Amino acid sequence: MYQISKEFRDIEGSICISGSKSESNRLLLLRAYTSYFKILNLSDSDDTQLMISAIESDKKEINVGHAGTAMRFLTAYFSSITKKSRVLTGSDRMRQRPISILVDALKDMGCDIEYLEKKGFPPLKINGKNIILVGVSFGGIIVQELSKIMVVKKVIIISSVKSRHELPLMMQLSKKTKAYKYLPLNWINDFESLVVFVFGPMIKKRILLYRKYLSFRDENYLKWAIHQIVNWEQNKPDKNTIHIHGTHDLVFPSIYIKNAIFVNGGNHAMILRKATWFNENLPKLITTG
Repeated sequence: MYQISKEFRDIEGSICISGSKSESNRLLLLRAYTSYFKILNLSDSDDTQLMISAIESDKKEINVGHAGTAMRFLTAYFSSITKKSRVLTGSDRMRQRPISILVDALKDMGCDIEYLEKKGFPPLKINGKNIILVGVSFGGIIVQELSKIMVVKKVIIISSVKSRHELPLMMQLSKKTKAYKYLPLNWINDFESLVVFVFGPMIKKRILLYRKYLSFRDENYLKWAIHQIVNWEQNKPDKNTIHIHGTHDLVFPSIYIKNAIFVNGGNHAMILRKATWFNENLPKLITTG
C-alpha cells in the first residue's frame, strides 16, 4: 500500500498497487524529489534495496552491482542533484552494458556526466547541476509542474502555455461548463484524417513522420490530458521559462500568448515543420538563454 498525503492541497488517502520492483523504484525516485508521501510494502528485490541505500547514501561512489534499472534511474537522479559529485559503477557485467543513449539525452539537458573508462559504458562520474527541461504542447505544462519539485536552470516550452490565462477562450469556457468531458475522441483512430485536419492536405507525403509525432493516441490518456490542460491552475508564469510559439498555432492561438519568442508561420506542430529554425536556434537558447 502506498499512502499519500499533502496537507496544503487537502489530499489525503492511499493507493493500493502491487508493490512490484518497477513501481517501487519509480515511487522511490518520486519521493526523493518531493517527500510528500510514505511508501509501504516496497519490493524486497535487490534493485529496490540498492535504490533505497543509494538515494540515502552520502558516499561518493555507488556500486549498483547487476541492477540495470538502478543504474539508469540513479544516473538521471544524481545528475539533477546540485552541488554533489558521484561515481556510479557496477559489476563487470554492468560495465559492459551500454548507457550512451541515456547519457547523451541528459547531456543535451545540461547534465555533466563523464565516462571514467570506456566511452558509452559505466562507470560514470556525475557532477550534479541544475538541468534544463524542454516540453512541447502538453509536455510544456508537464515540465513547468516538474520544475516546482526540482531545482532547474531553466524551462523551455514549445507550442504550449505559461499560465491558465494563456488558454484560448474556448478552453476557459469549457472549464466552466464542463463541456470538455463530452468531447468525442473516437476520431483519434483515423490517423490519416487526423493528420490532414491538424496539418493540412499537403502533408500526406510526410505522414510517416507525423505518425511518430502523434503515435500515442490512447483515448483514456487524451481524456486525462485534456482535463489537465483545461483545469490547469497556474496563475503566473515562472521567470525562468522560455516560451517558443508559432504565429499560426490553432491549438493555443498566439493572440493569447505574451512574452514569447514567436516563430513566423509556425503552427502547433512547428517542432517538425520548422525543424531548420529549431536546429539553428534551440541549441543557443539551451546554452545561453
